[in-house]
Amino acid sequence: MTSGTSALVLYMGKYTEHPYADNEMSMVIGSPNLNYGNSIGVFWQWTKNAGGVENVPQNYTGTVTDFKQDSSGIKIEFIKDSNYYKFSMNVDNSLKNMKLRIAHDPSELPNKLDSALTLQKTTE
Repeated sequence: MTSGTSALVLYMGKYTEHPYADNEMSMVIGSPNLNYGNSIGVFWQWTKNAGGVENVPQNYTGTVTDFKQDSSGIKIEFIKDSNYYKFSMNVDNSLKNMKLRIAHDPSELPNKLDSALTLQKTTE
């Protein structure tokens, strides 16, 4: 895939974080090559947040802050100090499957469960 100003990729899957999110839709939208500095957005909904409010949407947008590629695929991070949540994503070499991790503290990311997302749409 090539990068362009209007090109996007959309990954979708389900997110569970007991007791707040129960199999909720999650999405990652970004530039096709997901490289350092490129735009990215992560979106999901809480089934019920810590305050007891139901169906609370969450969205975080910014740029990829870390990018690594090796024989197993691509690992990217989206860690912005002003964001409450931090994100780690692994994309396989086919670019069709992503594993998303969400945590408040970046040091917690390696211990979080993966949420599986699959490529839904590419525009170029």
